[in-house]
Amino acid sequence: MIIGVTGKYCSGKNIVSYILQKYGFIEIDVDKIGHRVLENEAKRVINTFGRGILNEEGRISRQKLAGIVFKSKKNRVKLEAMLHPLMKEQIQGVIERNNKNFIINAALLFQMQLHGLCDFIIFVRAPFCKRVRRALHRDKLSIWDILPRFFSQFQIFSKLKLPGVDIYYEDNKGSIQELEKRIAEILRERNRGEG
Repeated sequence: MIIGVTGKYCSGKNIVSYILQKYGFIEIDVDKIGHRVLENEAKRVINTFGRGILNEEGRISRQKLAGIVFKSKKNRVKLEAMLHPLMKEQIQGVIERNNKNFIINAALLFQMQLHGLCDFIIFVRAPFCKRVRRALHRDKLSIWDILPRFFSQFQIFSKLKLPGVDIYYEDNKGSIQELEKRIAEILRERNRGEG
């Protein structure tokens, strides 16, 4: 079984993924794959966005790159065109080589066309204020760094035409225990459907 977990920035995708891992699912963290692909494609990325994205060690600073990418749709599209096909190829390879139950944890699940690999999707939602608090606490970013990320995702999800795949919308506004209970119900429902 392949479960897609998606949602907006700081909605609680990692919490849902963690809960599913308790049931034996193996996480494919698309952000981590993206970091590896970014390192492998560093030369192309530097040639495209300039040396201003480098840190003191001469490596790409993801924070500096994000500052450029989240403030410009054109730059975001350029970076995605470079990295997403390679990321998708790696994800497909992991799934094809292993007969396991996987979670694909990806904010851009639909944009990267990863939903086609999934049996169903859990779309995690959370109130705006809660997401802002999480972003400030977890990522230690200023409100001025956070808002462009929120806005870029608003543009993406507002134009999203949902594909013909089962999607469970989960509101992450209560306790983890409540979320765990709802995830367990989804898995029971899916197992009944396959049984």
